[in-house]
Amino acid sequence: MPKLWILNHYAIGPNESGGTRHFDLAGELVQLGWEVTIFAASFNHQTHSEAHLLPGETIKEEYHNGVHFVWLKTEAYQDNGRDRVRNMLDYTKKVLQTAWKREKPDMIIGSSVHLLAVLSAYWLARHHRCRFIFEVRDLWPQVLIDIGKVSERQPIIRLLRRLEIFLYRKADGIITLLPKAGEYIAQFNIPKEKIFYLPNGVNLTRYDSSPRPLSIEMENIFQSLSGKFIAIYTGTHGIANGLDTILDAACALKNLGKMNIHFLLVGNGPEKPRLQNRAAQEQLDNVTFVNPVAKEYVPSLLRKVNTGMHSFQDSPVFQWGVSPNKIFDYMAAGLPVIFLCDRADDNPVALSGGGVVLPGGHKDDIVQTLLEMVEHPERTAEWGRKARQYVETEHASAILGQRLATLLTQNLENPFS
Repeated sequence: MPKLWILNHYAIGPNESGGTRHFDLAGELVQLGWEVTIFAASFNHQTHSEAHLLPGETIKEEYHNGVHFVWLKTEAYQDNGRDRVRNMLDYTKKVLQTAWKREKPDMIIGSSVHLLAVLSAYWLARHHRCRFIFEVRDLWPQVLIDIGKVSERQPIIRLLRRLEIFLYRKADGIITLLPKAGEYIAQFNIPKEKIFYLPNGVNLTRYDSSPRPLSIEMENIFQSLSGKFIAIYTGTHGIANGLDTILDAACALKNLGKMNIHFLLVGNGPEKPRLQNRAAQEQLDNVTFVNPVAKEYVPSLLRKVNTGMHSFQDSPVFQWGVSPNKIFDYMAAGLPVIFLCDRADDNPVALSGGGVVLPGGHKDDIVQTLLEMVEHPERTAEWGRKARQYVETEHASAILGQRLATLLTQNLENPFS
């Protein structure tokens, strides 16, 4: 039985808010005969709260659907400042301490929610003399340069760039979530034959089983919105998401008197307080903000809305593609999708025909699309059917898990580097 470790600082288990990529893929690997352990922080990145440990506990190990989780106590934080950096350093220290003396695995995946987690995976793989796989999620430090507007000449950026290239070169295999990230990585003279594309996906069983009852608070919200066309956004409220454009559209619809269209923004993030203040100042009664919802309840939430929305601000980093979890959730629920993105031309919405891709920052396009969706329900429903069909064939976790198992087995038997 091959033994795999996954180092993902922000991995989550069931009944938590956030992305379940590794929980879902690991569950598929377990069914295929793998033994999988996920090392993650017990502090939830989405809700900014302790999710697993009781006071005084520093570590907890438990199994969910056959997947072994190791939850590590890390420093708390509430924003992207120094406390978050300390949290990253704390995870790096704790995961090395915890995994150093454990029984040797056959392979370790380091996931780049940040590069220190990947560096930890490399150090552990070298110590245990096993295979090291670099999973490239966000393109660090390019995302800081393109979205954060940080100069490439800054010492920290130069250091991160050197670390990024070092890890590419040391990896026995590289998995990318973005369709064109291989081209980005290859520019650093990394052999293309060790780069593999494995996008995000969705566990369809969550959407095909009986819905879980929502909280009384959520039910009351939907009761108050009865009869309205609801456009939902679920996910991080951050700078990269450009959610001001959605508020711009809400304001325009209000001015047109089209209050039958309502926006539901679900999630958390550094921009949320400012967005809430703006909505209050402009008296946008057609916008409701909701706290993050645990992943297991997302299908129930999406059953009650009419369309899903996702947004990225214009940035060069998106030329390498996108693979947002939220879009796959919408599509799995059979929702048509409105996707605001300027650069990604091979995104799942465009490829599936399951919605509309619009340039970011243009409120009038959103308004026109929503009015047309309300006016033409048959076409809107057809987009939703196409969206569901696409994820069934291209992004179901069962399919992606099989692909991952094949990739990892090939790497073990025929090393790529």
